[in-house]
Amino acid sequence: VAVCSSFDAIGYKYHVVWRLQTGGTEMIDEFEDIMVEQLNYYKKMNNNKLPRRIIYYRDGVAESQLEVFITPEINSMKRAFEKIYAQGESPKITLVIVNKRHHMRAFPLKESDGSKFNNILPGTVIDKDIVSPYHFQFFLTSHGALQGCSKPTKYLSLIHISEPTRQAEI
Repeated sequence: VAVCSSFDAIGYKYHVVWRLQTGGTEMIDEFEDIMVEQLNYYKKMNNNKLPRRIIYYRDGVAESQLEVFITPEINSMKRAFEKIYAQGESPKITLVIVNKRHHMRAFPLKESDGSKFNNILPGTVIDKDIVSPYHFQFFLTSHGALQGCSKPTKYLSLIHISEPTRQAEI
C-alpha cells in the first residue's frame, strides 16, 4: 500500500510512504503510522509548520463498503494528529471518495459537442442535475477513450471533520 502526500503550497511536490501488506486487502493496515510519518515529513519541509487542512482522496473502496473502511482510516488519522499536533490544533479533514466502478455514462447533447465516438470531451465536469442532493458530488471525464464509451470518474465528499475527538461519521 502507498500513501502519497503533497508537502508544498501548490501541491506540486509529493512524498510517498509505503508498506507491504496482504494482497487483496482494501484497508490500509498501518495508516496511523503512515500519517505520523507523512506529517513529520511535512513539518520538516515547512519550517516546523503543520497543515491546517487535509484533503484525503480515497480510491479502491466500493460504495457498499465505505463505512467498513473509511471510519477506521479517519480515526487512525485523528490518532496520528493527537501524536503530532498540540492540544486543540488538529487540521480539518475533507474526505473525497474516488470511484471508477459505477454505471453512469454521459453523452453530449449534440453530436458536434463530443468526440468521434460520441463521448463527452475530456475535462467535462458534471456537478448538477444527476448528482446526489445530500453530498458534494461530481463526475469528471479526465481523458478521452481510444475506443468505445468513455466513463467519467465519480468524486464524492462525505465528511468534513474539524473536532479532533469527534467520531468519523459516514
